[in-house]
Amino acid sequence: MNYDQALESLFSLYQFGSKLGLSRMKRLMDLLGNPQDELCFVHIAGTNGKGSTTTMLASILQAAGYRTGRFISPFVVDFRERMQVDGQMISQEHFARIMSQVWTKVEQMWAEDECPTVFEVTTAVAFCYFAQEQCDIVCLEVGLGGRLDATNIIKKPLVSVITSISLDHTRILGDTVEQIAGEKCGIIKEGGVTVSYPFQPPGAGTVIQDYAEQRHNLYVNTDMSKIREVALDLDQTVIAYGDAILSIPLPGKHQVYNAATVLTVVEQLRKQNYHIDEKALIDGMAAAHFPARLEHVSVSPDIVIDGAHNPDAARVLADYLKQVELRPKVLLLGMLGDKDYEAVIAQLVPLVDHVVLTTPKIRRAVSGKELEAIVQKYTANVYVEGELEAALKRAVDLSDEKGIVIISGSLFLASDMRQIITKKLNIRQYVEKNSS
Repeated sequence: MNYDQALESLFSLYQFGSKLGLSRMKRLMDLLGNPQDELCFVHIAGTNGKGSTTTMLASILQAAGYRTGRFISPFVVDFRERMQVDGQMISQEHFARIMSQVWTKVEQMWAEDECPTVFEVTTAVAFCYFAQEQCDIVCLEVGLGGRLDATNIIKKPLVSVITSISLDHTRILGDTVEQIAGEKCGIIKEGGVTVSYPFQPPGAGTVIQDYAEQRHNLYVNTDMSKIREVALDLDQTVIAYGDAILSIPLPGKHQVYNAATVLTVVEQLRKQNYHIDEKALIDGMAAAHFPARLEHVSVSPDIVIDGAHNPDAARVLADYLKQVELRPKVLLLGMLGDKDYEAVIAQLVPLVDHVVLTTPKIRRAVSGKELEAIVQKYTANVYVEGELEAALKRAVDLSDEKGIVIISGSLFLASDMRQIITKKLNIRQYVEKNSS
């Protein structure tokens, strides 16, 4: 099969839905010879910050000279973003070749009345890819939860990482931070090392420490006293770590905490004889890039894209908005119906001058018209546009060149908007051209 056929085959599995559980994944990997058992992992779970943490750590390890795999979800622009080696996406040819191998095992499972999910097959392809590429280490981001996530078939990782915990996917993972933390902690294996984000909700923090101790792990809560914040601006975060000044092209106060978590993981890897010097920290952090996470994609007008889709992520975006001095501030918002969109709106809308609502191009989206009544509780300056291009034009016009447009509410919306924007050299020219 070629690349398009490989994706078509993979996406055909959506008809069977999404199901948590490890039995299908174990069977699939058994049929493939368990290539994941040849690899060393840092396994990363959490509600928010998983992708940024995975990205920073992988970039540092690559800068230190290790052949580094990175597995993330979801993707923003290209499906192949999900599996990378040394910062390069898997080629279309390589993906199609591995997918052909995996698909024969999928068909064998069908004959046994088992059907792996899209995420399970994607994860299987990634494991095969990283093994074929002989990665020294893989930074492995959990898809959903942890305990029953397809990535959790790996043996004891070098380090288990729990990033920021908050309420999300409550119908699946539980409706308290304690329950959600328990699901995330399912990645902690006997006799390992667990590193936690520094500022967990009290109940979640207790659960993480208890799980680590029950599994005889070295539990390390990230120590912020080792980090000094130097500067925060629209485009980067600068911190001091010992004598090193680290410039990270991921803006926002929360990235200080994510970076501190990464540096704590690095300390634990050093204790396991991974050689990661100060230059690797500096170069690795400087090279870390992650699309649609407070990403400044345009100047004149200033446009920032952020995939904040739950209340905790909205709080982070709200902190960022409070630091932005540009006016007017225009929020272009679109959300999915299974998210707590009322809580997101309550945090973001009071901080902006205008709101443009649209509907992400996905079945689970809530319509912009439905969101309008909620937004009107906070402002009368609200506009609804059904088409994404029209929503972008409206938002840019309202920004009046002097202000800023913030696109948020869903990674699906962020992906579509980013593709629209980055294909255009001049956003203002683009929207005026399309207004006729």
